[in-house]
Amino acid sequence: MMDNQMRKGYLWVAFFSIGASLVALIVIGANLLIPGVGRRISSQEEEIITRTGILVGTENTKGIWTEELESNLLTLSDYVRISLTGSEYLLKNPSDETFARDLAFIVFGSPAESEEILRMLDGRSRKYVIEKVLSDMNRKYAPSQGFSPEIGTQLVSFHADNPIQDENGYAFGLRKISGSIDMEGTEARTDFFVDDTLRPGNLILETDDSGGQIFSMIWDARGESPGMRNVKVLLRTSDGRGEVITGGQVIIPPFTVVENDGVLKSKVAERENLAWYTLDAGDRDAYINFINITGDVRVILYNLYGDIIGANDLHGYPHETLRGVRQPKLLSEMISSGPLGTQNVFYACVERSPEASPSVIDIDYTVVCSKNVAIHRDGRVLSVIDEIGNVPTPIPFRPASDEGDEEPILCANENGEKIAFAREDLSFVPLNGVLTAISLRSGEGGKTYRAYPDHDVLNRDYAYVFDEETDEISLRIVPAEGYAAKISVSNLSKANALMTPQSDGPIRLVSGENTISIRVVSFDGTESEYRMFILNKVDETEFGESVLTQFPSGYRSGLWLLHNLFPDYRFLPYQTGIDWEELVSNQDYKGTSLANAISHPHWVKPDSIVYDGSGWKAAKRQVVEYFLDPRNFLTPVYVFQFEKLSFDATVHSAEGIRHMVSDSFLDENDIGYPRILFEAGSEAGISPYFLTSRILQEMGRQGNSKLASGTLEGYEGYYNFYNIGSTPNPQVIDGALINGARFSQWGRNPDERELTEDELAILLPWTTPEKAIKGGALWIASSYIDIGQNTLYFQKFDVIDNEDGLYRHQYAQNISMAYSESSRYFHTYLSQDMLGSPFLFIIPVYDKMPVHYGVFPEK
Repeated sequence: MMDNQMRKGYLWVAFFSIGASLVALIVIGANLLIPGVGRRISSQEEEIITRTGILVGTENTKGIWTEELESNLLTLSDYVRISLTGSEYLLKNPSDETFARDLAFIVFGSPAESEEILRMLDGRSRKYVIEKVLSDMNRKYAPSQGFSPEIGTQLVSFHADNPIQDENGYAFGLRKISGSIDMEGTEARTDFFVDDTLRPGNLILETDDSGGQIFSMIWDARGESPGMRNVKVLLRTSDGRGEVITGGQVIIPPFTVVENDGVLKSKVAERENLAWYTLDAGDRDAYINFINITGDVRVILYNLYGDIIGANDLHGYPHETLRGVRQPKLLSEMISSGPLGTQNVFYACVERSPEASPSVIDIDYTVVCSKNVAIHRDGRVLSVIDEIGNVPTPIPFRPASDEGDEEPILCANENGEKIAFAREDLSFVPLNGVLTAISLRSGEGGKTYRAYPDHDVLNRDYAYVFDEETDEISLRIVPAEGYAAKISVSNLSKANALMTPQSDGPIRLVSGENTISIRVVSFDGTESEYRMFILNKVDETEFGESVLTQFPSGYRSGLWLLHNLFPDYRFLPYQTGIDWEELVSNQDYKGTSLANAISHPHWVKPDSIVYDGSGWKAAKRQVVEYFLDPRNFLTPVYVFQFEKLSFDATVHSAEGIRHMVSDSFLDENDIGYPRILFEAGSEAGISPYFLTSRILQEMGRQGNSKLASGTLEGYEGYYNFYNIGSTPNPQVIDGALINGARFSQWGRNPDERELTEDELAILLPWTTPEKAIKGGALWIASSYIDIGQNTLYFQKFDVIDNEDGLYRHQYAQNISMAYSESSRYFHTYLSQDMLGSPFLFIIPVYDKMPVHYGVFPEK
């Protein structure tokens, strides 16, 4: 029984102890959580708190700080120290004198004690002085965690090398401020304030080679909203001081995101001068291209820090490029605003040029982020994903392997779809390793000369002939990649002292032959070469004296170019004695010179009638002038319109014909067109290449003309491959075809229905393809070749003064006939590796020609 009583006693003691503990916890919690339980602040403390709030601008938080002090969580010196070393106060950039007056006002209510406080500040920490002044006033005000270090880290001086914004007021990316600093101690930090809102920053201190201190600060602006922002950068040291080292109004641009291999139609909008883009290049170099720009712009590339990598402004070129090397990864301690994320980020700006159209007009373009850019035959702009080297390739002079040409090329379209296209369906935009301009001057800033031919991105070879000797020249060279390409120039002439490449400055010339090599190193390191063949004084070489002096000055640079490329070519001037204006007026007469209004609408006269078939109208006078001027065609491709068209067994072959007719209607095994054409040329004493080209020109590559198939209604079974006698008759549907068919049936006078001996000799009537091809060749030989019209040019333009007179005995009305057919000759000879053969070119010369030759009508 006693045991039960003892157990009951123990239980009562336990219950009492638990209850007492609960009561104690409630009391302690109340003391900690219920305001005013600890103590009441004194009137002196309240006055100091009030004055501090007024000075710092924190009156609205007075109640919170009062509760902290009454709860004994802070002391008065803690509060004042926090207030006078916080960002709100330090952003005002107070000097020690200002701080002394402010502290005197807070503590004593007047600045009377500021001089004494200023003496205390000499070499000491502001934090320490705040705590000391208040502790001396009342020991209860002493800091709760003990006094701050008496000195602390102190900033002696600093110099920022760059502001937070760029020269135009923009800030984006990881903005880095760097400079020199003199600081005693290492306890410092930086804060960035954007529109008075704190942003994390980071301070990196280093020692340079001379032992001096340098600093860098980084603000991560990547997450900021676009627009005008007020930014301040505050450097804070552990002595309680702070310095606003840079800041001001900055503009955060609105960025459009572009992607690797992406295609985006974009613009500088009307009334806007800038458009901004950002590219995360991942693990790649940055390639940003602006294609088919409709106005003049400048493009600028920036790195992750918003610093300019480079800028390009190619006046008169429809594309702009930006290139950037992959950026190294940052150390994580360089920035404290969270995950670094992707660091290989680039920024691009498109800026409307002052010379561009008025700002009320959009400037359109397509942004493509790939090394190479292709244009599909349907006009679509594509990024090229596959590595295909630098394209397009220059005009070749030796046959090249077509290995790989059949391989499809992977591209991406505007929708991000990846599609493989046949190479033949694509044309490549010249962007990498190419020059957009080459100009030649005598010395630095001297007279500008027109090198031959006019610059084209596919031409790598140019020439100029000086009539009189010149000591030195300078070249203006503009690469499409701008800042991203490297240029070196050398004079390769044996007698020249300058063999070491140079990037700029005048180039010394020797008398006679000079070969200037211009090497372009593309952004990706691939090289391409341009050459400028200069003859310094026209009669300083045998070729110059024997050939060039026989031609007017305007012909010489083109002939010198051809001579350097193909030394075995022979050139013979044909002095027509014809006045240039007379020539042009006779060729610019009604339907004498026609252009196709469908394929070349800008070539035709707006008020012209249709002279033939599908839109053949009279060509504009300037177009006639261009195709008449022989000086426009002294190039490797188009010089063949002056080739003498006699048969030459050492040059012409059936194999060459087979190349010409490949993938055309003449590529027909059953009929054997290559054999027929070779025999036709041999029998008529005329170039079979000329015959082949003429048929493709007249009938179309796929033989669309009914005269090629003998299927013209009413004249079935009659062929006329050369369109002989097919004079236009605008009053009758298919009038020209009908006239050609009547000739193939009854010759020159079809109404008489009787063939002459001469017409029988040319195998009329032409009732089979073979008779039409061979008979037509005999007709061409007798009608043109044998009477001196023995070049493509002379057949198009009758400037041979024979029994028929001038201008009227012309084979075709198509103004570009000789131009188009000469291109076929070039590619045929190229395929046979025969471009270097000793061709004879007969080139007409006219009286009173204009000083300057023309510009291609499309340009």
